[in-house]
Amino acid sequence: RYIDTGKAKLVYRDGFFQPLGLASDTVAALTRCGGRERYYAIMADVLARQSDLKDQFQTDPRPPLLFEIGAAHGLPRPVVEACLSNPALSSYLKNEWRNRPDALVAYPTFVINGRMVRGAEPDEVIRAIDAALAAR
Repeated sequence: RYIDTGKAKLVYRDGFFQPLGLASDTVAALTRCGGRERYYAIMADVLARQSDLKDQFQTDPRPPLLFEIGAAHGLPRPVVEACLSNPALSSYLKNEWRNRPDALVAYPTFVINGRMVRGAEPDEVIRAIDAALAAR
């Protein structure tokens, strides 16, 4: 309704967020292991299982659940290992976090014509976009 018509654009940024904290860069790397076509499906599984991931990250920097999620999306363990060990990807993710706008501290955060809408529900975002478009 907005993006497909060119009225809005989506910029997605990874970030370190609770409950995963610094393990978020590992999780963000996993979401990229399957390429664009699997990114959102892997992300959905990660978000659905983040409590379990948090528990496993307490004792293991490469918890079994990461590999289970990868396997569920057709990614064998060696592929996931290579992805998680990719220094260029790790550097990219760390730079993305360092270079984020300081105001992006809650997820999700939407910026609509310069106005921050943090942790927004879909209806709130739609109202904010519609108001911004009406004000043009």
